[in-house]
Amino acid sequence: MLVAASCTKYEQDGSLFHLRSPEKRLVGTWTAESVTEIDGTADSTRLAVFDTPNLRLEATFQEAGTFRLINVGEELTFEGSWQFSEDQAVLNLDAVATRTLPASFLDQNGVDRATDLESLFADLVATSPLFVLEGTFVDATADVLSCAELLQATGIFWYLESGLGANGELTVDGDTFYPGDNISLWMQSVIEDSMADWVEDETATGPDDLEGIVASVYSNYGVQVTYFEQTEPLISGLDDPNLLALVAQECGTAATLVTTYPTSALDDFVLNYAYENFGWLVDPQEREETLALTLAWELLELELDDMQAYQFASSSASDSTSFDYLFRWEKKD
Repeated sequence: MLVAASCTKYEQDGSLFHLRSPEKRLVGTWTAESVTEIDGTADSTRLAVFDTPNLRLEATFQEAGTFRLINVGEELTFEGSWQFSEDQAVLNLDAVATRTLPASFLDQNGVDRATDLESLFADLVATSPLFVLEGTFVDATADVLSCAELLQATGIFWYLESGLGANGELTVDGDTFYPGDNISLWMQSVIEDSMADWVEDETATGPDDLEGIVASVYSNYGVQVTYFEQTEPLISGLDDPNLLALVAQECGTAATLVTTYPTSALDDFVLNYAYENFGWLVDPQEREETLALTLAWELLELELDDMQAYQFASSSASDSTSFDYLFRWEKKD
Protein backbone atom coordinates (compact mmCIF):
# COMPACT_ATOMS: atom_id res chain seq x y z
CA MET A 1 0.00 0.00 0.00
CA LEU A 2 2.76 2.44 0.95
CA VAL A 3 4.66 1.73 -2.26
CA ALA A 4 1.54 2.34 -4.30
CA ALA A 5 0.88 5.59 -2.43
CA SER A 6 4.40 6.88 -2.96
CA CYS A 7 4.27 6.14 -6.68
CA THR A 8 0.79 7.51 -7.31
CA LYS A 9 0.68 10.91 -9.01
CA TYR A 10 -2.37 13.03 -9.51
CA GLU A 11 -2.59 15.70 -12.22
CA GLN A 12 -1.20 18.92 -10.69
CA ASP A 13 -0.35 21.23 -13.56
CA GLY A 14 -3.78 22.52 -14.53
CA SER A 15 -3.59 21.02 -17.98
CA LEU A 16 -6.38 21.31 -20.53
CA PHE A 17 -7.65 17.96 -19.26
CA HIS A 18 -8.23 19.35 -15.78
CA LEU A 19 -8.59 23.03 -16.69
CA ARG A 20 -7.83 24.09 -13.11
CA SER A 21 -4.79 24.05 -10.80
CA PRO A 22 -4.85 21.91 -7.61
CA GLU A 23 -5.69 25.03 -5.56
CA LYS A 24 -8.68 25.82 -7.79
CA ARG A 25 -9.84 22.20 -7.73
CA LEU A 26 -9.66 22.10 -3.92
CA VAL A 27 -11.82 25.17 -3.31
CA GLY A 28 -15.41 24.25 -2.48
CA THR A 29 -17.38 22.02 -0.14
CA TRP A 30 -16.69 18.30 0.07
CA THR A 31 -18.40 15.41 1.83
CA ALA A 32 -16.57 12.28 2.91
CA GLU A 33 -17.96 9.25 1.09
CA SER A 34 -15.65 6.85 2.92
CA VAL A 35 -13.19 6.98 5.82
CA THR A 36 -11.06 3.88 6.24
CA GLU A 37 -8.88 3.38 9.29
CA ILE A 38 -5.47 2.00 8.33
CA ASP A 39 -3.34 2.14 11.46
CA GLY A 40 -4.11 2.58 15.16
CA THR A 41 -1.70 5.47 15.61
CA ALA A 42 -4.22 8.33 15.60
CA ASP A 43 -4.15 10.55 18.67
CA SER A 44 -7.23 11.38 20.76
CA THR A 45 -8.07 14.54 18.81
CA ARG A 46 -8.06 12.80 15.43
CA LEU A 47 -10.05 9.92 16.91
CA ALA A 48 -12.63 12.47 18.10
CA VAL A 49 -13.02 13.63 14.50
CA PHE A 50 -12.60 10.56 12.32
CA ASP A 51 -13.39 7.56 14.51
CA THR A 52 -16.77 8.49 16.01
CA PRO A 53 -19.97 6.40 15.93
CA ASN A 54 -21.98 8.89 13.84
CA LEU A 55 -19.22 9.84 11.42
CA ARG A 56 -20.33 12.32 8.76
CA LEU A 57 -17.67 14.73 7.53
CA GLU A 58 -17.94 17.94 5.55
CA ALA A 59 -14.96 20.08 4.53
CA THR A 60 -15.13 23.53 2.96
CA PHE A 61 -11.97 25.12 1.48
CA GLN A 62 -11.81 28.84 0.65
CA GLU A 63 -9.51 30.53 -1.84
CA ALA A 64 -8.03 32.63 0.96
CA GLY A 65 -6.35 29.53 2.39
CA THR A 66 -8.89 28.97 5.15
CA PHE A 67 -11.09 25.93 5.66
CA ARG A 68 -13.78 24.47 7.87
CA LEU A 69 -13.98 20.78 8.78
CA ILE A 70 -17.23 19.59 10.37
CA ASN A 71 -17.93 16.27 12.02
CA VAL A 72 -21.68 16.59 11.49
CA GLY A 73 -22.56 13.60 13.65
CA GLU A 74 -20.70 14.97 16.66
CA GLU A 75 -21.53 18.65 16.04
CA LEU A 76 -17.78 19.35 16.08
CA THR A 77 -16.41 22.14 13.87
CA PHE A 78 -12.75 22.88 13.18
CA GLU A 79 -11.64 26.09 11.51
CA GLY A 80 -8.15 26.93 10.31
CA SER A 81 -5.82 27.21 7.33
CA TRP A 82 -4.73 24.97 4.46
CA GLN A 83 -1.55 24.97 2.37
CA PHE A 84 -0.05 22.68 -0.25
CA SER A 85 3.49 21.42 0.14
CA GLU A 86 6.06 22.79 -2.30
CA ASP A 87 5.54 19.89 -4.71
CA GLN A 88 1.75 20.04 -4.13
CA ALA A 89 1.73 16.37 -3.21
CA VAL A 90 0.68 16.97 0.40
CA LEU A 91 -2.13 19.14 1.75
CA ASN A 92 -1.27 20.52 5.20
CA LEU A 93 -4.15 21.51 7.48
CA ASP A 94 -4.07 23.34 10.81
CA ALA A 95 -7.27 24.05 12.71
CA VAL A 96 -8.84 24.33 16.13
CA ALA A 97 -12.28 23.60 17.54
CA THR A 98 -14.03 24.38 20.77
CA ARG A 99 -16.45 21.81 22.11
CA THR A 100 -18.60 21.68 25.21
CA LEU A 101 -17.86 18.86 27.61
CA PRO A 102 -20.77 17.29 29.48
CA ALA A 103 -21.22 18.12 33.14
CA SER A 104 -19.07 16.12 35.53
CA PHE A 105 -20.40 15.03 38.92
CA LEU A 106 -17.01 14.18 40.44
CA ASP A 107 -16.45 15.67 43.90
CA GLN A 108 -13.17 17.01 45.25
CA ASN A 109 -12.06 13.44 45.99
CA GLY A 110 -12.87 12.13 42.52
CA VAL A 111 -16.02 10.31 43.66
CA ASP A 112 -18.91 10.33 41.19
CA ARG A 113 -21.87 11.89 43.04
CA ALA A 114 -24.42 11.78 40.20
CA THR A 115 -26.58 9.11 41.86
CA ASP A 116 -26.12 10.67 45.30
CA LEU A 117 -27.27 14.07 44.07
CA GLU A 118 -30.32 12.63 42.34
CA SER A 119 -31.25 10.78 45.53
CA LEU A 120 -30.65 13.90 47.62
CA PHE A 121 -32.81 15.97 45.26
CA ALA A 122 -35.66 13.46 45.60
CA ASP A 123 -35.37 13.52 49.40
CA LEU A 124 -35.37 17.31 49.57
CA VAL A 125 -38.48 17.81 47.44
CA ALA A 126 -40.25 15.17 49.53
CA THR A 127 -39.40 16.91 52.82
CA SER A 128 -42.01 19.37 54.03
CA PRO A 129 -41.51 21.49 55.96
CA LEU A 130 -37.80 21.95 55.32
CA PHE A 131 -35.69 24.27 57.48
CA VAL A 132 -32.07 25.42 57.21
CA LEU A 133 -29.95 27.41 59.62
CA GLU A 134 -30.29 31.09 58.91
CA GLY A 135 -27.84 32.26 56.23
CA THR A 136 -26.68 28.73 55.41
CA PHE A 137 -27.80 25.49 53.76
CA VAL A 138 -27.24 23.43 56.91
CA ASP A 139 -30.32 21.32 57.56
CA ALA A 140 -32.10 22.39 60.75
CA THR A 141 -35.35 20.50 60.18
CA ALA A 142 -34.87 17.97 62.96
CA ASP A 143 -33.91 20.67 65.49
CA VAL A 144 -36.86 22.89 64.56
CA LEU A 145 -39.36 20.04 64.72
CA SER A 146 -38.03 18.88 68.10
CA CYS A 147 -38.27 22.40 69.46
CA ALA A 148 -41.75 22.87 67.96
CA GLU A 149 -42.91 19.73 69.73
CA LEU A 150 -41.61 21.17 72.96
CA LEU A 151 -43.28 24.55 72.33
CA GLN A 152 -46.65 22.88 71.78
CA ALA A 153 -46.38 21.01 75.07
CA THR A 154 -47.37 22.03 78.54
CA GLY A 155 -45.57 21.16 81.73
CA ILE A 156 -42.14 21.92 83.12
CA PHE A 157 -39.72 23.94 81.02
CA TRP A 158 -36.06 24.06 82.04
CA TYR A 159 -33.77 27.06 81.56
CA LEU A 160 -30.04 27.58 81.94
CA GLU A 161 -28.88 29.85 84.72
CA SER A 162 -25.13 29.20 84.42
CA GLY A 163 -23.03 26.67 82.57
CA LEU A 164 -19.35 25.78 82.64
CA GLY A 165 -18.22 28.32 80.04
CA ALA A 166 -16.40 31.56 80.79
CA ASN A 167 -19.62 33.50 80.18
CA GLY A 168 -21.90 30.95 81.77
CA GLU A 169 -22.61 29.14 78.49
CA LEU A 170 -23.22 25.41 78.17
CA THR A 171 -22.03 23.43 75.15
CA VAL A 172 -23.65 20.04 74.48
CA ASP A 173 -22.99 17.97 71.33
CA GLY A 174 -21.80 21.02 69.42
CA ASP A 175 -24.77 23.20 70.47
CA THR A 176 -24.08 26.15 72.75
CA PHE A 177 -26.68 27.52 75.17
CA TYR A 178 -26.44 30.77 77.08
CA PRO A 179 -27.98 31.87 80.41
CA GLY A 180 -31.72 32.23 79.88
CA ASP A 181 -31.92 29.68 77.03
CA ASN A 182 -34.50 26.91 77.10
CA ILE A 183 -32.64 23.63 77.71
CA SER A 184 -35.67 21.41 78.24
CA LEU A 185 -34.63 18.87 75.59
CA TRP A 186 -31.21 18.42 77.18
CA MET A 187 -32.74 18.22 80.64
CA GLN A 188 -35.21 15.57 79.52
CA SER A 189 -32.37 13.34 78.34
CA VAL A 190 -30.37 14.00 81.52
CA ILE A 191 -33.34 13.17 83.75
CA GLU A 192 -34.10 9.97 81.82
CA ASP A 193 -30.46 8.82 81.98
CA SER A 194 -29.70 9.81 85.59
CA MET A 195 -32.90 9.59 87.64
CA ALA A 196 -32.30 6.02 88.79
CA ASP A 197 -28.85 6.98 90.11
CA TRP A 198 -30.20 10.10 91.81
CA VAL A 199 -32.92 8.11 93.57
CA GLU A 200 -30.34 5.55 94.69
CA ASP A 201 -28.07 8.33 95.97
CA GLU A 202 -31.09 10.02 97.55
CA THR A 203 -30.32 13.35 95.88
CA ALA A 204 -33.77 13.29 94.23
CA THR A 205 -36.86 11.29 95.06
CA GLY A 206 -38.27 11.09 91.50
CA PRO A 207 -39.27 13.03 88.36
CA ASP A 208 -41.56 15.27 90.42
CA ASP A 209 -38.81 16.31 92.83
CA LEU A 210 -37.87 19.44 90.85
CA GLU A 211 -35.64 20.96 93.53
CA GLY A 212 -33.86 17.64 93.94
CA ILE A 213 -33.27 17.55 90.17
CA VAL A 214 -31.84 21.09 90.26
CA ALA A 215 -29.44 20.10 93.05
CA SER A 216 -28.49 16.83 91.32
CA VAL A 217 -27.70 18.55 87.99
CA TYR A 218 -25.47 21.04 89.77
CA SER A 219 -23.77 18.29 91.80
CA ASN A 220 -23.17 16.02 88.79
CA TYR A 221 -22.56 18.53 85.99
CA GLY A 222 -21.73 21.83 87.66
CA VAL A 223 -24.63 23.40 85.74
CA GLN A 224 -27.18 25.66 87.40
CA VAL A 225 -30.71 25.33 86.04
CA THR A 226 -34.14 26.64 86.86
CA TYR A 227 -37.63 25.58 85.83
CA PHE A 228 -40.97 27.05 84.87
CA GLU A 229 -44.35 25.36 84.62
CA GLN A 230 -45.90 26.06 81.22
CA THR A 231 -49.70 25.82 81.47
CA GLU A 232 -50.50 26.90 77.87
CA PRO A 233 -48.70 25.92 74.63
CA LEU A 234 -46.43 28.61 73.26
CA ILE A 235 -47.40 27.85 69.65
CA SER A 236 -50.47 26.39 68.00
CA GLY A 237 -48.57 24.29 65.45
CA LEU A 238 -45.99 24.38 62.68
CA ASP A 239 -47.97 27.05 60.85
CA ASP A 240 -47.87 29.39 63.85
CA PRO A 241 -46.42 32.74 62.64
CA ASN A 242 -44.30 32.94 65.81
CA LEU A 243 -42.73 29.52 65.29
CA LEU A 244 -39.27 30.50 64.10
CA ALA A 245 -38.96 33.44 66.50
CA LEU A 246 -39.81 31.19 69.45
CA VAL A 247 -37.53 28.39 68.18
CA ALA A 248 -34.68 30.91 68.17
CA GLN A 249 -35.66 32.31 71.55
CA GLU A 250 -36.47 29.10 73.38
CA CYS A 251 -34.13 26.61 71.71
CA GLY A 252 -31.33 28.80 70.33
CA THR A 253 -31.86 27.67 66.73
CA ALA A 254 -32.04 30.52 64.22
CA ALA A 255 -33.65 28.85 61.22
CA THR A 256 -35.34 29.72 57.93
CA LEU A 257 -38.22 27.92 56.26
CA VAL A 258 -37.40 26.81 52.71
CA THR A 259 -40.18 28.09 50.44
CA THR A 260 -38.55 27.68 47.02
CA TYR A 261 -37.68 24.06 46.41
CA PRO A 262 -35.01 22.86 43.93
CA THR A 263 -36.17 21.81 40.48
CA SER A 264 -33.33 19.42 39.62
CA ALA A 265 -30.23 17.77 41.04
CA LEU A 266 -28.19 20.56 39.38
CA ASP A 267 -30.01 23.27 41.33
CA ASP A 268 -27.66 25.49 43.36
CA PHE A 269 -29.68 24.67 46.47
CA VAL A 270 -28.95 20.94 46.08
CA LEU A 271 -25.24 21.51 45.40
CA ASN A 272 -24.82 23.87 48.35
CA TYR A 273 -26.85 21.61 50.61
CA ALA A 274 -24.69 18.62 49.57
CA TYR A 275 -21.52 20.50 50.44
CA GLU A 276 -22.62 21.99 53.76
CA ASN A 277 -24.27 18.82 55.07
CA PHE A 278 -22.20 16.02 53.49
CA GLY A 279 -18.98 17.70 52.35
CA TRP A 280 -19.54 16.87 48.63
CA LEU A 281 -17.96 19.65 46.60
CA VAL A 282 -19.42 19.16 43.11
CA ASP A 283 -19.36 21.69 40.27
CA PRO A 284 -21.31 20.06 37.42
CA GLN A 285 -21.01 22.98 35.04
CA GLU A 286 -20.46 22.35 31.37
CA ARG A 287 -16.91 23.22 30.36
CA GLU A 288 -15.34 24.13 27.05
CA GLU A 289 -12.35 22.27 25.62
CA THR A 290 -10.12 23.51 22.81
CA LEU A 291 -8.92 20.86 20.34
CA ALA A 292 -5.99 21.50 18.00
CA LEU A 293 -5.85 19.50 14.80
CA THR A 294 -2.75 19.31 12.59
CA LEU A 295 -3.12 17.08 9.53
CA ALA A 296 -1.07 16.08 6.52
CA TRP A 297 -2.93 14.53 3.58
CA GLU A 298 -0.95 12.85 0.81
CA LEU A 299 -3.17 13.31 -2.21
CA LEU A 300 -3.83 10.31 -4.41
CA GLU A 301 -6.42 12.02 -6.54
CA LEU A 302 -7.75 15.56 -6.84
CA GLU A 303 -10.30 15.93 -9.57
CA LEU A 304 -13.01 18.55 -9.96
CA ASP A 305 -15.44 16.47 -7.92
CA ASP A 306 -13.38 13.64 -6.41
CA MET A 307 -10.51 13.69 -3.91
CA GLN A 308 -8.67 10.80 -2.29
CA ALA A 309 -5.90 11.08 0.27
CA TYR A 310 -3.92 9.22 2.87
CA GLN A 311 -3.61 10.96 6.22
CA PHE A 312 -0.25 10.82 7.95
CA ALA A 313 -0.30 9.61 11.53
CA SER A 314 2.10 12.38 12.53
CA SER A 315 1.63 16.12 12.27
CA SER A 316 3.81 16.50 9.15
CA ALA A 317 4.76 14.25 6.29
CA SER A 318 8.46 14.27 7.25
CA ASP A 319 7.79 12.83 10.70
CA SER A 320 6.46 9.46 9.63
CA THR A 321 5.84 7.23 6.64
CA SER A 322 2.76 5.57 8.15
CA PHE A 323 -0.86 6.58 7.72
CA ASP A 324 -3.89 6.38 9.99
CA TYR A 325 -6.80 7.00 7.59
CA LEU A 326 -7.68 6.82 3.89
CA PHE A 327 -10.32 9.32 2.70
CA ARG A 328 -12.51 9.57 -0.36
CA TRP A 329 -14.31 12.90 -0.79
CA GLU A 330 -16.90 14.08 -3.26
CA LYS A 331 -17.55 17.73 -3.98
CA LYS A 332 -20.99 19.13 -3.23
CA ASP A 333 -20.59 22.31 -5.29
